[in-house]
Amino acid sequence: MKIVTMIVLALSTLLMGCSGETGEAKAETRSVTFGGSEYTVPEYVFENEPFKYTVLENGELKELSGLITKPTLDACCNFFVGLVDGEAKYINMPTYAEVPYVGPPLTLPANQTHVIKVALNTEPLNFLSDQIADISWQQTAGESSYETDASGLSLSFEAPEVTEIERWVFAVKVTTVLGHTFEREKVVFVVPQNDWLSATQVYQGSDRSEIVVRENNSFVYLEEDLQIKSDAYYFSEVLDQPIKLVASENIQAHVVTEDNQLRTYRNGNESIILQDFGNITEMVGVVSARTTTLIVNEGGGVFTSFADYRVELSDAVSVTPQLLRHIYLNQQGEIVDERSGVTLAENIQQLSVFAYLTDDGRVGIIDYGTTGLIEARELSAFNQYNDYTYVTSPNLGEKAYGNTVFALRENNTVVSNVRLPPTLDNIIQLSGSSALHRDGWVYHMNSYNYGNEGLLPNPVNLTKDAFERFLDSQ
Repeated sequence: MKIVTMIVLALSTLLMGCSGETGEAKAETRSVTFGGSEYTVPEYVFENEPFKYTVLENGELKELSGLITKPTLDACCNFFVGLVDGEAKYINMPTYAEVPYVGPPLTLPANQTHVIKVALNTEPLNFLSDQIADISWQQTAGESSYETDASGLSLSFEAPEVTEIERWVFAVKVTTVLGHTFEREKVVFVVPQNDWLSATQVYQGSDRSEIVVRENNSFVYLEEDLQIKSDAYYFSEVLDQPIKLVASENIQAHVVTEDNQLRTYRNGNESIILQDFGNITEMVGVVSARTTTLIVNEGGGVFTSFADYRVELSDAVSVTPQLLRHIYLNQQGEIVDERSGVTLAENIQQLSVFAYLTDDGRVGIIDYGTTGLIEARELSAFNQYNDYTYVTSPNLGEKAYGNTVFALRENNTVVSNVRLPPTLDNIIQLSGSSALHRDGWVYHMNSYNYGNEGLLPNPVNLTKDAFERFLDSQ
């Protein structure tokens, strides 16, 4: 076990993005009275992190647990405490994202040097009139040689050859001037070279399904129950034709080979669709009552599996994941609402799910406006750069998911209007909230808090035998 500590008092102003002296430590709790009952609640809480509070009611003191999920614009910091005189009552408390953020677990190959980073959110410290004093790292599981940079925000480690998949844990601890501590763990699975397969293409489909093509021309399909149960994974055999495109739905995977043959996979069974689609350029999985895939060909035709692959459009480049009313990018660079015939946006170079990129590098999203009508809306959060090469959004329904967009820049970094993991560089492909690293591993840019997250390695980079051996060892 090795401990490295970085004293960063001199950098606190830089890290905080503010200046000034720290004040007195604020009270950790406060009292609020509703309907004759007295509640003692934290002065502030972190989103998605359970907290304790007490209520004194009729002379009886009860200790309870609360939770505030990720805040939204219309319900930022409210905490429901019950009914008072028949009316719902809330306690308003400042709610923050965690201070140190290391992102979801990683599955990485052995015999390489890897870097993990921590991002800092200093808003809670501003609330506390506090500053960062110290950042320290400790490896609490596994053995490696590692070092941190001068700021303590980045850690590099050597992953030596291992004989079986190993689960390592790096813990980062942030200590403040006023003595507050914030800790997080980064889980890393190190995979033997013989068990590792680099990914070459990733597609995140509807209901968080995912299909990943590997370097040996096989694929792994992950159903919507990702990392909840072991039988949610399907490992294909090596295909006899090179894989060209893939797409997925919640219970079905689709593969197009270089000869433009469409193959579907459901419950591990392969079906070959004999229809001639022409030169297929895109596939989109749709969330619907039926498993549906939209197929776009070079001539602009859009086919749907909803009705035996009938042709629904004839002038499309890309299409949004909607079953009956298609919104699509046409060959003239316009985004069109098929049902109304309205042109939503012009001078568009790329559309993926509900995100779009204009010819002059602006980023926008297709969503319902304040009037309830579909509209194209540019997102100012992306105006800081104009070198975007690709944009996308999560495919979780027939409308935009919380206006979330991910954008890939020319320097292979990712920009978003939501908080990102701090290790997103050297990215060569985006699909939904999945990112493909140039070294062949896949990173999920957000965490769904699945029950087994951090306990199982990501199977998309593993041989089937290696993944099954790991499951058997648990």
